[in-house]
Amino acid sequence: MTPNHAAQVPDGPFMSFQAIQHPLPEVVQSRLKMMSVAVHDAGEHNGPVFDEFDEYLNKVRDVLGVEHLRREFLPNQRPIG
Repeated sequence: MTPNHAAQVPDGPFMSFQAIQHPLPEVVQSRLKMMSVAVHDAGEHNGPVFDEFDEYLNKVRDVLGVEHLRREFLPNQRPIG
């Protein structure tokens, strides 16, 4: 018989971020795909192409994102499940 251990419940501070819901509108998906190909083809993750992609993604978060609030997992804690 194996012991039944209680799951650790996160008890760290709360954190909040703008989550992007799924699925995104088709026009947004298409533009993100096009921009990500351009970033890949540029071969660098710092530069005008990446900055444009990052700026667009931030606008998507501002317009379509929803605030998600959850507890922060502290070191040595595992999520439940």
